[in-house]
Amino acid sequence: LKGRADWSPGGAVPCLHDLSVIPEVELIFGAVALAPGEYRVVKGERMEFGVTYSDWGKAGPLFFFAGTGALDPEKKRSILSFADISDKGRWLAHGRIDDNQIATAKAWFTYQRSIFARMPFKPSQVVHQTVHLRNPSDWPAVERVAQIVFEGRIPATTVVPVDSMGFYFRDTPTPELLEPLRMEIQLEGIVE
Repeated sequence: LKGRADWSPGGAVPCLHDLSVIPEVELIFGAVALAPGEYRVVKGERMEFGVTYSDWGKAGPLFFFAGTGALDPEKKRSILSFADISDKGRWLAHGRIDDNQIATAKAWFTYQRSIFARMPFKPSQVVHQTVHLRNPSDWPAVERVAQIVFEGRIPATTVVPVDSMGFYFRDTPTPELLEPLRMEIQLEGIVE
């Protein structure tokens, strides 16, 4: 992920401060350390596409989800609209015919199908999320879905504008089908 140097954060959006102060920034990362003592690492499972590392892991009471986007493993492509969603999230499309409808569909699929349908933790256990967006103006759509998923208690959130995202499917790397990939959501939390 490459930081966007041409975007300045809005007042209400919790995110990275203006990267234009450091125009040569190519990579920003965070780290978490555990205090010395007993803990157990439990590996998660590999994603069905692209990456060769575990997409989630656990250390002591902490879990870490590496992040994913709105990729449908059955169709081997990015979610393009609400037509790709067959669950209860389709109601979010009512009354929305603009570009935010696409971002809303992608956010719903990412939270519901790519993350919580596969992971052994619940939204109430998440304490921080990082949302990488190719278009920062997608944040209101993501925030709308997050309000529903987290039942009105969105965890601490960092929004990071990026120029590109590097997902692919192992057996059919088709960049043209992944071009619409607009967001990636990464989570950290505490297992109770």
